[in-house]
Amino acid sequence: MADDKGSPARSPKKETRKQTRLDGPLLERIGYTGLAGAAMGTFWAGVVTAWTTPPVSDPRGLMPAVSTDFRQLTSTIGRQAFKLGAVGVLFAGTDCLMEEFRNGKKDRFNSVCAGFVAGAYLGLRQKRFDYALGTAVAGGFLSFLGDLPTITEPHGMNWMGKEFPPPQKF
Repeated sequence: MADDKGSPARSPKKETRKQTRLDGPLLERIGYTGLAGAAMGTFWAGVVTAWTTPPVSDPRGLMPAVSTDFRQLTSTIGRQAFKLGAVGVLFAGTDCLMEEFRNGKKDRFNSVCAGFVAGAYLGLRQKRFDYALGTAVAGGFLSFLGDLPTITEPHGMNWMGKEFPPPQKF
């Protein structure tokens, strides 16, 4: 088949672009959010380390040893990356499980529950129930605020790469 100029017609190219949305399978979503949390934890650890006084290992108390600084840096980065990576994994896992338990419903209730669980994890690290309850409520509230554009938009929307249906009236 040829077009008007005599050259062969080209078939339309199929787009084989990888999806960037985070609504894929369970392990993919957990992996992406875990890595994003670990990256944020690494960044935050760099900020914390820059503003923390290193421990003094010199017997005279004059200068810290280089090995002590490096150990402090790696332990701080490891702790913060693990903590925020775990928050990301818990959030994504809870969101996926809530979606599965609710027969595929994707709405803000899933995000609020996921924020509640991720916030509770941060509070439980302090081994105090009152902190866990407070951070759980704060995590759920922040997740609700993150989904706020879906509440105010009457026709549904695509926000940060995720499709949101219009709000349902009860």
